[in-house]
Amino acid sequence: MLRNLTIKSQLVILISFMATLLLVIGGIGLNGMGKADEGLQRVYDDRTVPLMDLSSLVKATDRIRINALVAATAPWADVAIKANADTLRLDKEIDTLWAHYTRTAMAADEKALAEHFEAQWKTYKASRDVTMKLAMESDFEASRDNAFKDAAPKFEAVYTSLSKLIELQGTEARHEFETSRSRYETSRVIAIAAILLGLGLAAWLGFLLIRAITGPLNAAVKLARSVAEGDLTQRVDVHSTNEIGQLMQALREMTDNLAKVVGQVRSGTDTVATASNQIAAGNLDLSSRTEEQASSLEETASSM
Repeated sequence: MLRNLTIKSQLVILISFMATLLLVIGGIGLNGMGKADEGLQRVYDDRTVPLMDLSSLVKATDRIRINALVAATAPWADVAIKANADTLRLDKEIDTLWAHYTRTAMAADEKALAEHFEAQWKTYKASRDVTMKLAMESDFEASRDNAFKDAAPKFEAVYTSLSKLIELQGTEARHEFETSRSRYETSRVIAIAAILLGLGLAAWLGFLLIRAITGPLNAAVKLARSVAEGDLTQRVDVHSTNEIGQLMQALREMTDNLAKVVGQVRSGTDTVATASNQIAAGNLDLSSRTEEQASSLEETASSM
């Protein structure tokens, strides 16, 4: 796979893979942190803040209930008038708190329970106003009768609904925590799997790259040493077209050319040796003939 790629391309692939792996793992981590931040924000905005609003609502409704009882059991109307004024102020505070609470994100069951509370609260306020009106008119007996027999049961229903809403905030916060925990575990498993897979692939790519570079280089070193020792019979195999393959091809051509040059030198040497032998043989033949002529001359001279 990497055989015909240039070394530069192989290094770019490996570095790009490691950079991509880093981006993937970083993305998983950032996504997990983002989800965790969203979960914490939901817990604060949609559960903690509503819980504080509902707690303030409970305190305000308790004070309204106390004001109604104070008015119903007051010895004179001025006490009832003062209690009623405080109650009207608390009504505005409750309206503000309730409006703030209902602007938060609500689950379906929470929304239904909130609508149920609104209806109960209106019913209780109507009965409470009767209690206050009778007390401010100094009809304390009728006021007490209305407070204990009509308004009190309606207030208990209101209080029960508020308690359920408060309990629901804890339940939803717990659910959000479990969701965030599950999301964290999923992100953790994915990150670990990505790290292990990335390390495995990086090791594999690194092994292929090392083998693709060092194998041919070792062969080139071996060939160079053989040539230095005068061995031109080594076989050079070229398996790629990258820089290493080009080096091996050049070494093969060099070896082949050296072998041809050596062969030509040997052929020339043999030719020179043959010519030398022929010259030597001619010289011997000439010398022999010279000796024969000398002998003939000597014989001729003797006969004269």
